Amino acid sequence: MKINNTRKHHHVWRHYLEAWSNGKQIFCKRKGTVGVICASLTKIANLRDFYKVKRITENDVKYLRLFVEKVNSPLREIDYKIIEIFNGLFHYMDLLKFIFKIPENSELNKLISINVEEKYLSLIEGMSVKYLDLLKSGNKKFFYEEDGNMEFTLFISYQFFRTRKVKDTIINIFSGKDYVNAENIVNPLRHILSLNMAWTFYMNKEEWDLYLLNNETEVSFITGDQPAINIIGDGLNTPPDFILYYPISPDRAIVIQKKKIKPIDNVLNKKQVEYYNDLIIKNSSHEIFSNSKSMLENIKTNGYCA
Repeated sequence: MKINNTRKHHHVWRHYLEAWSNGKQIFCKRKGTVGVICASLTKIANLRDFYKVKRITENDVKYLRLFVEKVNSPLREIDYKIIEIFNGLFHYMDLLKFIFKIPENSELNKLISINVEEKYLSLIEGMSVKYLDLLKSGNKKFFYEEDGNMEFTLFISYQFFRTRKVKDTIINIFSGKDYVNAENIVNPLRHILSLNMAWTFYMNKEEWDLYLLNNETEVSFITGDQPAINIIGDGLNTPPDFILYYPISPDRAIVIQKKKIKPIDNVLNKKQVEYYNDLIIKNSSHEIFSNSKSMLENIKTNGYCA
């Protein structure tokens, strides 16, 4: 029996990108290419088997546990469980092979290893549709409520760490290390980092504010393949050294920052909108997106050609 296996994985949530589309297509500019394309949402911000889980070795497990201890994670025991889950996934496949003679490259095992993480992210994003809709309508009350804050900060943390740029950064940091396989640890590390960021937001929610940025200028907010960005630090810092920017439509964006930081304007002028767009360009990995072709045509920084 042929099992339906999704191989094209969006590393930026497709539903999120719809805010910049006409329903089916979106304007996209790619690094190293000339011009702007009008592409289907199914053709951008995705890679084959992007979330495929790799078998982690004993050394990988030791390193991941050491990483959790070194960063003094507030969710240490949960982080250990995440490592066990990813390690146990392949122990389960080994069990299937031993008992039922099901090979590791079977359709069933491919379905598990290729789609388990992608489906998990889809569940988190599905429960967050209502929060994006509220933000687009100008309502942010949920951020200051127990359940709303917990669910939304989990969502936004995964939007930060689920991307191609973060995956490439992790692999580049650990490539060439003889004590760990960089590609093996990306999946569990992504969850460890996301959950710890969300927990820090949630457990200290009285210290954080969410600002709605309204854009009434002729310049639209753009977005990119790293849509949630850290305005300060080295990009991968987690709270407290963190100011998160996340555009949610051509005319609205959010910033999450500590209350002790100087409040920011809610209604932006053209110069301020361009500042945030420049941040998206600077932090993007390979693609930027807009609802306007002209917005992207003259961008020629960070590897983009006019």
